Amino acid sequence: MAQEKEIGELLLNAKSIHIIGSGLNSERPAHRAIHDLDGLGWRLVPVHVRDAGATIRNIPIRKEIDEGIIPEVVVLFLAPERALNLVKQLLYRFSANEFPLIWFQRGAEQDDAIAMLEQSGLNFVSNDCIVEFTKR
Repeated sequence: MAQEKEIGELLLNAKSIHIIGSGLNSERPAHRAIHDLDGLGWRLVPVHVRDAGATIRNIPIRKEIDEGIIPEVVVLFLAPERALNLVKQLLYRFSANEFPLIWFQRGAEQDDAIAMLEQSGLNFVSNDCIVEFTKR
């Protein structure tokens, strides 16, 4: 797991943040995260399978992380089993030197996914909120 100083540096250097699970339901934390993080300097990329093609704050919602894109930060607003599946996909798709910071929002943590990331020596955050982190 990345340390707070290292997390801050990774976020400061990131140009974009992919927010997985961010759809049109304005009552969901993932949707609100787009509003809270908008205007802070990142290119925000909401990702939601069912709401792809729509927009949040005029930002297009993607179905998935687009091919050819190397994400820098991937924030997971997912059920733990879905988070595990996505971590597996990312581990398969990206090499260690291009692997993004994985941010498990509270409730998205999954022990096997975290163990895989730890064993691979990859950066991740768990049991924290990216919006709260940016306000510290």
